[in-house]
Amino acid sequence: MLGYYANQGLGQGNDDARMLFSQVQFSTSTSFNNVYIYTVPSGDATLNGLSPRYLNSAQKQIIADFCNNKKDITHNVVVTDALFKAFAFGISNIGGSSFSDNDSVDDIVNDSSLRITVDKNQALNNSAIKTSISNTLNSYFSKLQIGDIVDVAAMTNDILNIQGVTALHTVNGTAEISNLSFVVWNPDYKDSDKGIQSLNYQLEDFEYGYFYNVADIVNKIAIRRL
Repeated sequence: MLGYYANQGLGQGNDDARMLFSQVQFSTSTSFNNVYIYTVPSGDATLNGLSPRYLNSAQKQIIADFCNNKKDITHNVVVTDALFKAFAFGISNIGGSSFSDNDSVDDIVNDSSLRITVDKNQALNNSAIKTSISNTLNSYFSKLQIGDIVDVAAMTNDILNIQGVTALHTVNGTAEISNLSFVVWNPDYKDSDKGIQSLNYQLEDFEYGYFYNVADIVNKIAIRRL
């Protein structure tokens, strides 16, 4: 994780306020013997699906105390927060998997949506299909653990297996791409840690993924019947 912060332009990991707090609370003056425990709250790990929630100091201390009589005497347990990665439907406004010069994370999140093609003979109404898609994505992300692979292909297949669905595209204005595509970013480092991902995404051992504003998924889906 310390290398991650360096890649974001910080001189050292402790320049990040959360990492510094964890180091001060749990670490000794040296860090070569540290064992890091990355944590997220149980249940809903976000605030209204928008921003990360973190364990408080007392909760982290309970974990540290639990580990202290089980660790090697030379080790020092540091309980810290996982890095959160937000996922939302997204492609560049010129298409593809790279940000254009005038793209921002907020622009892509606001302007991108999912277009679902449904068999015109399908009796299931549009609202039910949107709800099924929302439930599929919500269920997938709710089961993610720190360091998991975000299986974009599996989610695409799950949506295509919904009754009546024949195709799906991620769209942004006139740009579109077949199947699911996500914009992925760290809410704390939105300008330096961002990307567009249409393939499976491997979270680092200290990263936790969540779907951004999951309650709004149904409003980001357009249905067409062919």
